[in-house]
Amino acid sequence: MALNVSNLKNDIKDAFQHGLDGGTSAEVAQFLAYAILAYASEAEILVSGPVIIPPPVSAPSSANGRKVKVTTAASTISALQTQIANSLTAGDQYALMSSGIIAYAATSFTNFADPSIGTCPGAALMAIPPVFAPVIAAGMAATSDSPVIEKTSDIMSKIIHASFLSTMFTGVCTAVDLGVGPAIGPLM
Repeated sequence: MALNVSNLKNDIKDAFQHGLDGGTSAEVAQFLAYAILAYASEAEILVSGPVIIPPPVSAPSSANGRKVKVTTAASTISALQTQIANSLTAGDQYALMSSGIIAYAATSFTNFADPSIGTCPGAALMAIPPVFAPVIAAGMAATSDSPVIEKTSDIMSKIIHASFLSTMFTGVCTAVDLGVGPAIGPLM
């Protein structure tokens, strides 16, 4: 699969609804963190190559041009949840949540793999940080006629999605056929 903004939107909507139904800010933070985790767990990268099998074979690897999935998405989810909870408690217009998502991408997207293709360890950097000002504006502009949760969930999910799509991964692929080469590119 790949990053799916629709699933993210639905999970964010559930988190906000939980808050409206009386859930604590800590619970809402947990729901939001796990919405991001469920979404981010589907991230893939394309093994860009060239991944080459070394001599004596000296041939292109079967890993070239294939997709591998993130295996480390859950590794720092508790830190993200803490940042979201701090943001909700501080009422900082999601500033801490934004920095938490940036840190989460950098610390949790460190390995991509597929048992039939190989392993690609490396590092990720989010190029476009999530800026949630439009979410705040939509919430403040809500009226009794407009579905505030629907609108804010839609905007927030699109902002998060754009940020994850801007995330670049740089690593080295070691293929099951012993090929080695770069794995560089955006999350998909």
